[in-house]
Amino acid sequence: MRFNSILITAVVAVVLTVGWSSPRASAIPFSDFVDFNAGTDDFQTISDSNSLAARSWTHSVLDDLNGYSTSDVTFLNASLLFTYARTNGNEDWSLNQGIGLLPDVGEIPETKVFALGEGALVDLQADGVILFSASEGTVGNDTFRRYDATLSGNYNFKQTNQAISGAPEPTSAALVGMGLVGFLTFLRNRHTAKCVQ
Repeated sequence: MRFNSILITAVVAVVLTVGWSSPRASAIPFSDFVDFNAGTDDFQTISDSNSLAARSWTHSVLDDLNGYSTSDVTFLNASLLFTYARTNGNEDWSLNQGIGLLPDVGEIPETKVFALGEGALVDLQADGVILFSASEGTVGNDTFRRYDATLSGNYNFKQTNQAISGAPEPTSAALVGMGLVGFLTFLRNRHTAKCVQ
C-alpha cells in the first residue's frame, strides 16, 4: 500500500513538472520615452514645411530586452502615448504605423493612446526599433506642438529559448519524471517479490 502512495505521488509530481516547464505565458513589460523638449520650451513646434526627418522620431526597446535580441522574444502588443496640442483648428495631422488621423485637441496639451496593429509589431520585431513620422494633409503651413511620446507594451520569450529564460524544457522534465516512475515501479515489484517468498 505504501508503494502505491509513492507511485501516485510520483505521477502527480511528473504532471506538475511538465506543466511548470511549459512555455511561460507571463508578459514582460517594455517602455521607451522620448521628450521633445526644445530649448527653454517643454514642447517642439512641428510644421508641414519641416523635413521628414524633423517630423519623425524613433523608439528603441532594446534596453528593456536585458541583453537578448529580438529573435529571442515575441512582442505581444504595443501602444503609443503621445502628448500634443494644436495651434489652430485648420490642421489635419496624422501619424504612420497605422495610427492615422490625430484626434482634434485644443491649445492645452492632451495625451492620447494609440494601440499599434500587427504591421507596427512586425516593424518592432525586426530590430527592436520603430519609426514614427507626422504628416500634414491640409493646405497651408499648419503646425502642432509635440511634448513627449512613450512606446510601451509586452513581450515574452520564445519557446525555443526557455532554457535561456530559466525554465527547463518540457521533454527533459518528462524524461526525468518517467525515469522516477519507472524506478519506483521497479522498487514496488521487488518488494512484492520478497513478500511472496
